[in-house]
This record gives sequence, C-alpha cells and structure tokens, in this order.
Amino acid sequence: MAVRVLVPGRQIDTGVVRRAGRATYERLLGGGVRVFEYQPTLLDATCVIVDGVWSSVGSANFDNRSFQLNDEAVLTAQDRSLAGHLTEAFEHDLAESRDITPDEWSSRPLHERAREAAARLLRREL
Repeated sequence: MAVRVLVPGRQIDTGVVRRAGRATYERLLGGGVRVFEYQPTLLDATCVIVDGVWSSVGSANFDNRSFQLNDEAVLTAQDRSLAGHLTEAFEHDLAESRDITPDEWSSRPLHERAREAAARLLRREL
C-alpha cells in the first residue's frame, strides 16, 4: 500500500500551523508514508483518494477543530471517474512539490526541531 501526503510548503497563511504539522513528519516517514510539500503557492484544500475509487474533497482538515468547531463542506463519493480526475490533479501538484525524504528530515537543523516541538504543544488550539 502506497500512501502519499501533499501538504503546504512555505507559502502558508500561518507559520505556526505549518510547524505543528511538520512535527508529525517523523512518525509519518517512519511508517513509510511519503510526504511532499507544495512549492508554488498556498495549498488550501483537503482531498483524499483511496484505491482509485473513493474520494473526499472539501475544506475540512482532518483535525478536531474542523470536525467539531468549524463549519466545513466536504463532498465524498465512490466513483472511479471522479477519483481519476482528482488523481490527475494530485499527480500534477506532486510534480511541483518537494519530496521530504527520511534522510533529509533527520538531518534538519536543531532550531527547526525546537520550533516544531513548541508548535506541537499548541496543536489542540490551532
């Protein structure tokens, strides 16, 4: 099973949110998940595609705040055609993204690690 995750890169509206998200990379990478950071501009949609059949796209993030506090809109469908179109868009976005490798991640500077650890403490509030 291949799992790839595309997340915002440096172009994001809240830096602390990015650092809190990056605090999860080690666990993801350790589990075999490939993590990509989108480079050109802000990335602000949530899309999930499973086995080329099931898709979910919308404004909700997969966190407690989106599910319990915010008003969000999500379309979920079991449709190969829709999943195919979303997969094409995802592959296009991956081509404009940076692949975060486990080696690169483990060698990042100490100051980045410290900022991510501090942001992780705020995750429930973000």
